[in-house]
Amino acid sequence: MLTRLIYISRAVGPQTTTVTTQILETARAYNKAHNLTGVLCQGKGLYVQVLEGERSVVNSLYRRIVADNRHSQTEIVHFGEVESRQFKDWAMALVNRAAYGELMDTARLHAAAAHRQLQRSAFVDSPNALAALDARGRLLRALAAN
Repeated sequence: MLTRLIYISRAVGPQTTTVTTQILETARAYNKAHNLTGVLCQGKGLYVQVLEGERSVVNSLYRRIVADNRHSQTEIVHFGEVESRQFKDWAMALVNRAAYGELMDTARLHAAAAHRQLQRSAFVDSPNALAALDARGRLLRALAAN
């Protein structure tokens, strides 16, 4: 089952070229070996990352990411099934914050779709559903503020 996960986190320490290079080298090797694709957007103290792959593999990688001490306040913005990969040619691409339009458009589309789904759903009162919608709102506010 092909899934896409989008998360946001805050950098712990400066986002230097050395740190970015280490992240990308590790991500590209791991992702290639595990048939994962995606993109990393960074800048102004934020990371936004999209991961695409089989559900169990994406879940496993996300657990590793949450434990990584280079960032904190990690929150899932979107996690769901997809029919195809948006970043199929990239084991892990880097998009600087100044040029992140397509990635942010994707995040906004997922946020809007989730909002519409929640409005139609009988699960609107569910704490999990409301927390997911709140996380999407925080992502959009954090991006707008930075």
